[in-house]
Amino acid sequence: MTYEESVKAMREKKERNKNNECYQCANKRNVPGDAHIQCMEPDEKMTGNPLGIKRGWFMHPLVFDPAWKLKSCDNFKEKVE
Repeated sequence: MTYEESVKAMREKKERNKNNECYQCANKRNVPGDAHIQCMEPDEKMTGNPLGIKRGWFMHPLVFDPAWKLKSCDNFKEKVE
C-alpha cells in the first residue's frame, strides 16, 4: 500500500465528531492567509469554548478553529467529492 492509499484509507475511516465535522462539510470555506476556516451555513445555536473566543480562535462563523466548538453542528452537509 502506498502512502497516498494509506492516508486515503485513514480519512475514510475517520468518524464524524464535533471537532472534525467541519473539515468534511460542504459549507466549509478556507480563509486566505489563515489556518482557520469559515462556515457559509452557520448554526445559530453554535457555541465555543470561552478561552477560544477570548483568544480569537473561535469567531464563528467568520474565522474559527473547530477544535473550540462545544457542540455538533445542526447544519452539517456531507461534502461530495
